Amino acid sequence: MAQPGPDKDTQTLLELRNKLEMSSSYLAMVQQQQRRNAVNTRRAQLTLDELQALPESAPMFKIVGKAYFFSPKPELVEGLSSDVQAGRDAAGELLKQHERAEKALRDVQTEITEVVKGSPAAAAAFQKALAGA
Repeated sequence: MAQPGPDKDTQTLLELRNKLEMSSSYLAMVQQQQRRNAVNTRRAQLTLDELQALPESAPMFKIVGKAYFFSPKPELVEGLSSDVQAGRDAAGELLKQHERAEKALRDVQTEITEVVKGSPAAAAAFQKALAGA
């Protein structure tokens, strides 16, 4: 006798598991972007702080690839200031993305809980399917 296919609730749980995995990976990606952005912004801010302590007459060089080019202090300060501001703007956008990703993850977890509460048999079949996967 052939094994019956998964019932509707079990299929729903499998789909929700996939959704949960996607939401989790998206959240991890956003967190990685937040860390990278924080490091870059902090580096630009520290460099800017050090440059502002130097006199205007000090020779300054800008790195372009592996080359160094002479650059006036105001130009370097302006570039670093714009980098810091862009980093802060990106941090705000990434925070919004992080909040949306966490909400999506909570929503999927809530859906899974509701389906499991509604059908214990589907939950058992789901656990069996997970063990076989």
